[in-house]
Amino acid sequence: MKGGAGSSAWGFGVGGGAHPSANPDWTIQLEVRQRTINNIMTTFRMYAPVPIPEKSLQTFALQLEEEIFNASTSRFDYLFKYFQKMMDICPQTNSIPNQQAGKH
Repeated sequence: MKGGAGSSAWGFGVGGGAHPSANPDWTIQLEVRQRTINNIMTTFRMYAPVPIPEKSLQTFALQLEEEIFNASTSRFDYLFKYFQKMMDICPQTNSIPNQQAGKH
């Protein structure tokens, strides 16, 4: 990874670190973050028990992504935290059929 102690290839460290433009790969970082926001919105549309207004959904997705980004220490940590949140949101649908399959 690029940078010194506490920084990552994305140009942010434990405390939030440098502005994305300080890193040569900042456009890639912004694309990944936008994709993450879009995925959060899609996930909430699929699993929300009631319809959520688009503006509220976008605001929530932006805040959640920013929270994940600011708490992350590396790109790997960012992706790990993101997937962990998505697993918390999505219901565990495949565990019940596997348990019932052995009871026939």
